[in-house]
Amino acid sequence: MGACMTLSTCSPEAAEGTHVFDILGYSKHMGMGQDPGSYIQSGVFTVGGHNWAIRFYPDGYKSENRDYIAVFLELMSKSTKVRASCDLRLVDQCTGLRSSVIKTGPRIFKSNDSSRYAPGTAQFKRRSEIEGSAYLKDDRLMIECIVTVFKKPRVTKTTVAKSPPKIDRPPSDMAQHVGMLLEEKEGLDVSFIVGGETIEAHRLVLAMRSPVLKAELYGPMREARPGQCITVKDMQPSIFRALLHFIYTDSLPGRGDFKGEENIEMIRLLLVAADRYAMERLKMVCQSILCEHLNVDTVSTTLALADQYNCDKLKDACLEFIKISDDNTMDAIVATQGFKDLKVGKAELNPISAFRNNEKVSLVKNEMNSVIHTSVVRVKFLGFKSQVACTSTVSIAVAGTLVFGQFRLLKHTEKGYTPPDAVMRPQRLTDRYEVGATPVESSKSVNLQNNCYYYGA
Repeated sequence: MGACMTLSTCSPEAAEGTHVFDILGYSKHMGMGQDPGSYIQSGVFTVGGHNWAIRFYPDGYKSENRDYIAVFLELMSKSTKVRASCDLRLVDQCTGLRSSVIKTGPRIFKSNDSSRYAPGTAQFKRRSEIEGSAYLKDDRLMIECIVTVFKKPRVTKTTVAKSPPKIDRPPSDMAQHVGMLLEEKEGLDVSFIVGGETIEAHRLVLAMRSPVLKAELYGPMREARPGQCITVKDMQPSIFRALLHFIYTDSLPGRGDFKGEENIEMIRLLLVAADRYAMERLKMVCQSILCEHLNVDTVSTTLALADQYNCDKLKDACLEFIKISDDNTMDAIVATQGFKDLKVGKAELNPISAFRNNEKVSLVKNEMNSVIHTSVVRVKFLGFKSQVACTSTVSIAVAGTLVFGQFRLLKHTEKGYTPPDAVMRPQRLTDRYEVGATPVESSKSVNLQNNCYYYGA
């Protein structure tokens, strides 16, 4: 059931009136002085049920304003207050046009204090600007005042809001129509030989979606001319067909939620194909699916794939999965074949898993030019027997990052971590120990259970 929307509106209620104070014999009113009682008052007029009048001070209001005439609107009604605004104007005697001099916005007028007057200044107009101007003609001055009295706003009753008529836009069907070109096999003009099978497609569509295929089909070094075939090596026909399906429809072939090792393996291979043909959107779609299916069995294999094909987001996701894993999960990851198969360059790893202590790590490179994370960090070995051989190549998970390479254990002293060049070779292996620049021989073994060690590169 759709949400119900109701509506009510508020609109101002106001009464407006205009009064013209026509002052004849302007010059004959001069010399009255500047004291508060030296004014001429207009006749009383009514606007919005309240009485008003205009005060005119020919010589100005108070001595400091003697160069100005003063004009005020005054609320004459007793024991009341009203919200109102006013616009005091002068009338051009030649054209009849009104010129606004001072406007007062909506505010409260109270009959029992000075707020009954508006405006708040006594300097209405310089006398020199009036005398000799079109405002003063035949010794006559016309002051116009527009008063607007605001009453309580009018609010309508609540009603059910009616939506304006709307015609829904149909979803795009371009991918459907382009996909039909492949299904109906009309106008096919390029052939690929994949795993012994011949697969046909449309040059223009392929070139539009892949810069690599565009270069192969239309570039100066193009592999296939009309009537020739392109041989695709190191790819299964099913993966190439899935690639074409995405090129034509911008979607993957329907495989449910991609659960199951067979489907996940297909996504891995499709990611490799996307990287090969520089199809970044497909590559990101594959990364998203692989990220959704990270688990103990897949994380190591997926990490290796992400590292090999520069999938930084997927690589970060794998490392984060390892970072948040508990002890049992970490042990299970280490026990998988995928973890055992991890490589750095060409050197196989002897995996030793260690607990992260969330300390900052720095970046260096080893002799294989593979990025590794090393620093002086506190680690705790998990899931191993009390006697474990210490080898030259180790794998440590530090701050959620798998660290591969050679390490030396450093002694933690009161003065901090012992620098690498000051580390001495072990004399006796204890719960905290020192290992020199040369890795401990594999014949040596140390007690790693329930102890903390300090690693540095």
